[in-house]
Amino acid sequence: MDDSQYRAADGLNYSTIKHLRKSPLHYQHELHAPRKDSAAWMMGRLIHTLTFEPFTFDERYMVWEGRKDKRTKAYKEALETAAGREVITPAEHEQGLAAASAIIAHPTVAGWLEHPGCKAEEPLFWNEGTSIHKYAMKAKPDLAVIDGNHHVLVDLKTFTTTDAHTVTRAAFAGGWHLQTAHYLAGLAGVYGEPNTREAYLLIAEQNAPHDVTLFRWDEMSLELAEIERDRLLRLLRKCETEQVWPGRGLEQTITPPAWLVSQYPEMGV
Repeated sequence: MDDSQYRAADGLNYSTIKHLRKSPLHYQHELHAPRKDSAAWMMGRLIHTLTFEPFTFDERYMVWEGRKDKRTKAYKEALETAAGREVITPAEHEQGLAAASAIIAHPTVAGWLEHPGCKAEEPLFWNEGTSIHKYAMKAKPDLAVIDGNHHVLVDLKTFTTTDAHTVTRAAFAGGWHLQTAHYLAGLAGVYGEPNTREAYLLIAEQNAPHDVTLFRWDEMSLELAEIERDRLLRLLRKCETEQVWPGRGLEQTITPPAWLVSQYPEMGV
């Protein structure tokens, strides 16, 4: 199953559910909004392909020596020649290869990739909920290892740094923990509830020196993620039942944060 087939397949995925973190109104908007892209996302896709599915590179990409400017005739002709493939420059190709090589060279990752239970970029489809509110779900984890009743989940993020403080802030702000909970639910839904599990963020720097670090989600993080995911699915059921999709609120109150109040001892707080 290629990416277009996976995207067209029925099922709630993390990329859809995550917008409920903003509001049901934002969720509804994103369902019909055109997909956005950026140079960083393009590089992330390239690195994912070169790491986990290098055998699909030729059918997904065309390397072109030129300037990617849609206003130029040469680039327009390159896009026509690519016939739906993504056009990248030799420099982008080399950057992606360097990052992928660094990821594969990580000893733990290398061991997972050689494991007989390794599943790289495998689509998962399962159902969740009650007979009244049952949802078709889907997910496509970067890497999973099914070792009997033990599940290992690995989510690759190409990022600007492997600094632990920065990664932690970005992970919870960006909902990466929620994505992990969704993927773990998918593994359990397809392969059965595990006796034990591990879940990791695999952080790789997009730019040189392409540092690579594994961050293991602790049990508190996973529990918090599962609680949040359950809350969002209950919110979705409520909105679907009532056919009301509110925003963040018509009126809110601003309260100074504790760190700011602490700078004014005369307030007596």
